[in-house]
Amino acid sequence: MNGISTAEYVGNLVYDDLKKRYPQWMEDVPREEAYLPLNAKK
Repeated sequence: MNGISTAEYVGNLVYDDLKKRYPQWMEDVPREEAYLPLNAKK
């Protein structure tokens, strides 16, 4: 998976699917805010 975690890979798949199914709802959600890794620092 070229250096990304499984969680990030699955998160990207879900994001892409939601973006295709519900484009109006997802237009204001940038990819960076849609996925929060478990080890993210605040």
